[in-house]
Amino acid sequence: MEYSTKNRLISMIHAQKNQAGLNDNEYRALLSGTASGKESCKNMNTKELFNVFNAMNALLIKQGSKPFVFVSRPGYATLKDAVLARAENILGEDYKSRLDGFLARMKKPSLKDCSDKDLRQIMGFLSTLERTNKG
Repeated sequence: MEYSTKNRLISMIHAQKNQAGLNDNEYRALLSGTASGKESCKNMNTKELFNVFNAMNALLIKQGSKPFVFVSRPGYATLKDAVLARAENILGEDYKSRLDGFLARMKKPSLKDCSDKDLRQIMGFLSTLERTNKG
């Protein structure tokens, strides 16, 4: 997944460069200033690429352009998928109704309405249940 994410970020950064109208010197200066002196996306790790991506978006916004959005690829597990899989494993066959009960206490109609913070809270609840059931 790392390789695919890295390639997608590099492609988007190049598109951002074109949208911002940066020449090669301006582009390399932005890269160098954002990623510890590195002047090529090829030599950056994913975290550095996200920093450049965000810096390019800030520049686009400053220019009055619409920022780019990086969307996770479909087909890769999300935090919501992890919650569902863990809930099924820990809560058993009736996991959907038990999960719905917990969501109701959180005042959330469904997992789709949960933020990442909410989903992490549910994972914590499931971990506590798992420890309680094993102990």
